[in-house]
Amino acid sequence: ALDSLLGYSLCACSYSRVSRLRRLVENAAAQGARLRAALGEVAARRGEGVVRDVRGHGCMLGLELAASQPAGTAKRVAQACAARGLLLLNCSVYETLRFIPPLTVAPAEVDEACDVFDAALAEVVA
Repeated sequence: ALDSLLGYSLCACSYSRVSRLRRLVENAAAQGARLRAALGEVAARRGEGVVRDVRGHGCMLGLELAASQPAGTAKRVAQACAARGLLLLNCSVYETLRFIPPLTVAPAEVDEACDVFDAALAEVVA
């Protein structure tokens, strides 16, 4: 009896883990699409002279600044975002900012991050 109880518990635990992982993957895809769309809107508002490209997959996205921006602009934007509570990674060689939110990110958090980024970008590039 103990063997079947233990086997059932392990099976239920595995199903729970797979189900939770599936929800994380689905959320990452949905919120990644939301983030990409919002960053695309920021890029369109700022123009071609500011943002060159938004690229990536799922929740791991990069926003490359245009070549017309001076060296160090991405770092200054990342610092302006950090001052507002948003942590971004800037690439050491390219003028690219990396957005890597957790897989559990909520839609409201994506929207808030994009608003903070837009304000910081406007401050630095203006």
